[in-house]
Order: sequence, then C-alpha cells, then structure tokens
Amino acid sequence: MIEVHPEEKHVWAENYALRYANVLQLVNQISVEIASNISSVVRPEVTNNEIKPVDPKAYDLYLRGRHIWNTQNINKQPLLNAVAYLQEAIDIDPEFAQAYVTLAETYLAINALIGDNEEKMQNRIQAGLAIDKAMELNQSLAEAYITKGNLVGKFDWDWENMKVLAEKGLDLEPSNANAHLILSNYFVVKGNYKKAIEEALKAQDLDPINPQVGCLVAERYYIAGDNDRAIQKYQEVIDLNPNYGWAYHNLGFVYMKAGETEKGVETWQQLQVIRGHKELYDCYDEHPYQFCFNYFLENAKASDPRFCSNPVLISLVDMLVDDPESALDYLGIAKRYKNEDLPVMIAYPDFYALHSHPEFQEIVRKVGVKL
Repeated sequence: MIEVHPEEKHVWAENYALRYANVLQLVNQISVEIASNISSVVRPEVTNNEIKPVDPKAYDLYLRGRHIWNTQNINKQPLLNAVAYLQEAIDIDPEFAQAYVTLAETYLAINALIGDNEEKMQNRIQAGLAIDKAMELNQSLAEAYITKGNLVGKFDWDWENMKVLAEKGLDLEPSNANAHLILSNYFVVKGNYKKAIEEALKAQDLDPINPQVGCLVAERYYIAGDNDRAIQKYQEVIDLNPNYGWAYHNLGFVYMKAGETEKGVETWQQLQVIRGHKELYDCYDEHPYQFCFNYFLENAKASDPRFCSNPVLISLVDMLVDDPESALDYLGIAKRYKNEDLPVMIAYPDFYALHSHPEFQEIVRKVGVKL
C-alpha cells in the first residue's frame, strides 16, 4: 500500500461516495468537484457505445498518479510515487488502458530528472511496453496514439510516423491538447515555426492552465525569435504557478538572449531557491554570473557522459560562455543517447552561431531537423 504524501493530501481530502458499480459513470461528477485542486482529469475514452468497468480503487490510484505526473517537474521521488500508484492500479485492473498510458508518460517525465543515460534508455523501453499494452487493450484510445507518436518522434526520430499517430489521436479525440503539442513539435522539426506556434496555441486553448502547455507556447515564440512574447508567456505561467521550475529555467535563457542579463541572473537565482541549490544561489550573490556559469559547467561535466543529465543544456550554457567546441561535443553526446530535448532545442537561437559548422550540420541531418 502506498502512503499519501502531505503535498498530495489536499487533492484527496474530499470523500467521494461511489454510488454506482461502474466508476466511469462518476467521472464527470468527480472532475467538477476536484477541478479546483488538480489541473486536469482526463476522462477515459468511450467508444462503440460500450463502457468498460474500471475497479473503483484502481481508478482512485490512477487519478493520484496522473495528478503527480501532470504537476511534478522538479523532483524525481514524487514521479516514482506516481509509477507506484499506476502500477498498483494496473495490478488491480490489468485491462485499465488509461493507466498504462499515464505510466508510459511518467517514465518519460522521470527521464527529465535523472542523470544516467542508460537508465533513461531503460525507462524508454518501459514506456514503450506500457503504451503498446494500452493500444493492445484499446485500439480506439486517443491518448495511446498520441503518446506513441511522442515516443517514435523523440526517440526514433520518425517524424512522419509521429505526425500520423498524433493526427489519428485527434481524429479519435478532437479536444486532446497533447496531440496539438506533438504536432507543434513536428512543425518545429520541419522548420515551420508559424505552424508550430499555431498548434501550441490550440493546445493552450484546450488546456489553458496547464503550466507545461504554457511553457511550450513560450518556447515556440523563443524559437521563432519573438523574445517579448516568450517572456510574457513564461511570466504568465510563473504568475499562476510560482514554483514551476521549468518556467524559470527557460525564461532565464530568453532574458540572456534578449540582452537582459540582470533579469536572467535573477530568474536563475530564483530557480535555485525552488530546487534547493544553495551553493549556486550564493554563487550568483558573490561572483560575476560568468563565474557561476563556469562553476555549473565544471560540476555538470565532472561525470562520464553516461551520467550527463542533459547534454543539450550543457551545450546551451557553453554557448553563453563562448565555448562552441564544447557545445558541439555535448550536442554529439545528446545525439548518441537520443536525448529527447535535442530535436526541438537544437532549433534554439542560442545555437545560431553553429549553423555553418559541419559537425553541427551533421547532427541536424542525423536528427532530421530542418532549420
């Protein structure tokens, strides 16, 4: 049995009496009653006028796991808790297709927070197994096609198949925001930034308070060179989610690229408060920011490439300290391990200075990105 952590308790404080044998009949009621507490609840897809019963306890565990996946972006442990919730839900109800989908997404979310690239590969395998099981159980489940599209795109670099799967998901569920995010990624990779922004905005219309979606919209503006709109959107995300670390992380780069160095440093210092990195926070107080960037790089590069948490991020900071050769080295590491951020982030303005470099061009060609 999994203990409910203190930060999760408020979500489950209400007592929902299960008045029906089939818990799916309660989804609309539950969604309304807890909408103020969790950012989204996805209603299991109903097809062919047939509703498959889901064990009430399994559904409760699924909601807990999904909530953590949907809101956690800084710490690994809550996501591991989400995996445990979802796995317990599956143990109770092995035919619960939606639980397999969220399990796959949670494995991918964990990868953003760990440093062992071999472990990341194992998590991708687990995600693939989970999503294939979901599609086996329910061939009309939109979110399964969408997550599968995300996998074949980011990790197989099969962009056309990714697009086909995302569009299939939209055919099944036209209001699915994640499908539009996948299509936005597709258009970034294809160099069509206008369409990438349009798809991101469609996702935002469908899921307006999701911080992940808001950050992606801001990122698309940044890739397209619209720093003002990127800053505005990141700030909107922060206003609604003051502890959402990725917004501060990305906003800092936009400020630096826009020439607002002081604001960039302040933003990254606030990020260290959220992450609890006191040494780096103090560094910004005591030293010029260039010293702190090098301090970060020294620590980030100390381990073998296998344990490099995000080589693309290291490449970005390398560009800030004017070290393009190291940036290319770490982009090469990202390519070797098929880092999931590489296909989109390689389009960042930070790498403009590398566009004519043969090694950079080879990485772009291998990934299948058009700049």
